[in-house]
This record gives sequence, structure tokens and C-alpha cells, in this order.
Amino acid sequence: MKLKSWLSEERGRTMRLADHLKVPPSFVSKMANGERPVPIEHGAAIESFTGGAFSRREYWPERCERIWPDLRSDATHQEVSHA
Repeated sequence: MKLKSWLSEERGRTMRLADHLKVPPSFVSKMANGERPVPIEHGAAIESFTGGAFSRREYWPERCERIWPDLRSDATHQEVSHA
């Protein structure tokens, strides 16, 4: 799910997410509208806060497993550990 969609589902989500991330609400709005990219350092926190509605795998599909090893699929993890 896109961040913008999740934010629009319930009033006050932009403010609560901004408080959680310790950023201005305008920054959250800009991320949601595509005016600013979602910083990698906020990816896990946003995914957790949204209950997985915002997905690091969807937002960073090519890089997510390198950035966050905890997202490695079982097959990828097994290949790495048997190498």
C-alpha cells in the first residue's frame, strides 16, 4: 500500500506518524505525495507504525534485502549461509 493511501484512511495519521518519526508533519506529507523520497533510515519505523501497510519490500524492491538483512527470503538466506 502506498503511504499516501494509508495516511488518508484515518484522520490524524499524518500527525501521529510525524510524532513517531520526530519529523514535521509537512515532511510526512511530502513523502506521501512523492515530493520527497522516504529516507531509508525511516523505512523500518514506518513499516512497523503502519502495521506493514507500508512495505520496505515494495518501496525498495531491488535493495531491501541488502539494506535490511532481516527481510531476506528463506531461499536467499539459505544460499548465503551455505556459501
